[in-house]
This record gives sequence, structure tokens and C-alpha cells, in this order.
Amino acid sequence: MIAFVESVLIGTGYLVLGTLMDELGSNVGMATYTAVPLLACLLWFPVLFRGARVTTETQESADQKAS
Repeated sequence: MIAFVESVLIGTGYLVLGTLMDELGSNVGMATYTAVPLLACLLWFPVLFRGARVTTETQESADQKAS
């Protein structure tokens, strides 16, 4: 299921990239498409520096493992 979702997202990304390049030209289209992951990275930096970590364990299961 994860592979299917990733494939759909990649396919959608190529369609968006193609549309941007057709409408705005190749240079501006690529720059616009590149701005999205860069923006995501910039939004992620405060989480990185704050030291917050994403885990899949709940607090109860972590407490049970500790005892």
C-alpha cells in the first residue's frame, strides 16, 4: 500500500512539474517545483533544533518496556 501511494505521489509530481514547465517555461517551472521541498526543509529545521523526535511508540508501551 505504501509503494502504491508513493507511486501515485511521484506520478502526480511529474504531472505538476510538466504543467508548471508548460505554463511558466522550463527554468521558472523547475524553480517553482524545487521551492516546495526547500520550503518543507525550512519548516522542518525548528523541529530539528528543538530536539523533538517522532516515535511510533506510545508512552504506555515505553513505560512497560522500562519496568
